[in-house]
Amino acid sequence: MAEIVLDAFDQYRADFDRITARAGQRFSERDWHGMRADAAERLDLYAEAVASTAVGLDRDSSAWTRAKTAFQDLIEGHPDEELGQTFFNSVSRRVLGTVGVDAETTFVDPIEPNPPLDFPVYRGSPVEVLTAILETSHLLTPDQVRRGAEVAAARLAAQVGSAGFEAVEAIPTPFYRGTGAYLVGRVLTDAESFPLCLALVNPESGARLDAVLLEEDAASILFSFTRAYFHVQTEQPAQLVAFLHRLLPKKRISELYRSIGFDRHGKSCLHRELRTHLDESAQRFEEAPGTPGLVMVVFALPDLDLVFKVIRDGFPPSKHVTPQEVRTKYKLVFRADRVGRLIDAHEFEGLVLARHRFEPRLLQLLAAECSRSVTIEGESVLIHHAYLERRVTPLDLHLRQVGAEAAEESILDYGAAVKDLAAADIFPGDMLLKNFGVTRHGRVVFYDYDELTRVTACVFRDLPAAANEEDELSADPWFGVGNHDIFPAELVNYLGVQGPLRASFLSKHGDLYHSPFWQGIQTRLRAGELIDIFPYQARHRVP
Repeated sequence: MAEIVLDAFDQYRADFDRITARAGQRFSERDWHGMRADAAERLDLYAEAVASTAVGLDRDSSAWTRAKTAFQDLIEGHPDEELGQTFFNSVSRRVLGTVGVDAETTFVDPIEPNPPLDFPVYRGSPVEVLTAILETSHLLTPDQVRRGAEVAAARLAAQVGSAGFEAVEAIPTPFYRGTGAYLVGRVLTDAESFPLCLALVNPESGARLDAVLLEEDAASILFSFTRAYFHVQTEQPAQLVAFLHRLLPKKRISELYRSIGFDRHGKSCLHRELRTHLDESAQRFEEAPGTPGLVMVVFALPDLDLVFKVIRDGFPPSKHVTPQEVRTKYKLVFRADRVGRLIDAHEFEGLVLARHRFEPRLLQLLAAECSRSVTIEGESVLIHHAYLERRVTPLDLHLRQVGAEAAEESILDYGAAVKDLAAADIFPGDMLLKNFGVTRHGRVVFYDYDELTRVTACVFRDLPAAANEEDELSADPWFGVGNHDIFPAELVNYLGVQGPLRASFLSKHGDLYHSPFWQGIQTRLRAGELIDIFPYQARHRVP
């Protein structure tokens, strides 16, 4: 059994690496549709590997206890031992139908953290160092290397200031995602170290440096939980993650694993992070702040930056979705290019938590409205199915908590978020402000997926003119409405702000409420155009 699981894991990793290795060629050949297809293929690998491995294996738990010991002997010293343990756990839980944590048949304790990999260190003047890094990528012509190095060196000199520049430690393999390639490392000075991310693009005119990121916040957004996963070649994921964590210490280890494509191991790490937090915290789960949703009950610990979302047993008539359709929407988000505007959700099944960690009012709510998703037995709360997401501040609450200038920035970014999602073929459906949130970086993101759909699946129409006054005053529409019809003019009713804030929004994003905007996006998407949404601000870009 242990050998079967290890062979399957090795094959999964070989397939993962095979797809990942194609990214460089995709970038050089501008094969963006191929890159998107690779991303989708790689996302499916893990579940397919686990499902096929589990077929026919022994269902006796004592056999799995012995297999766990045998597997540990086989995988010890493996370059990605921690991923192998997670794969074993996935197969074991699938075969046995494990609920909660079973230390006999699954690996529970984390492996001793590996030190970060030692990557090449480049010394010399900033221009010399950046020239060498850009040359190593083999993605730019000599002229573009020279130009990119000069621009990046000037930005670096401005950032370093009086601190003495020493060197750059750089990961030699580019990170690929969408239409971009990124060279990642850290700048070493007399006083500190900070991230260095060089963003490359490859338009028809040729590959070139597009942006220079030298701040932790900018690098953090690049590796955000609202972005698709990178394709980067590495034989030692744990050491690569350790290096990235040194660059981005505010990022969870689980989040960094997911950022490089190992979403299931990221989920395993998140579960351990949650258990550690519960051991160290005395706080109890309570309903999350904000307007309660009609489809999900959302709860959280006050001192944890995660929220738990469980599907209600029934929805009001205004919600034209089923629980299974809601789960389908979340799968769509998992596979989509999230363009920095959709929160990545971790799907958990069979999660067991202590009853005393819940506020009584929350337990009553879960028992009354989520009995299909949650069972309360004795001193345990069994969550059959839930989504864990990063906590953000609901946009409607945020606008009431901040000053006029910050509120205007956020409401304008709300419009930008809707447009970014449209470019990724995502229509939010329910555009109420309560369904959007603000991250710690001040970015507006969307997190309520029950009415989400593809832009290309919608029919955007202008509101027909009323034939007479009686039609105009009628509570019911005087015209036919199809299942996929959307009337942009009615979307303004979701805005929920008045006065100068509303005027400012409409002056910038008023086109959202007219059909030509949406129809224009549909035309571009149906023609096969991939609309770039850059993971950095304009100020980082190279002119």
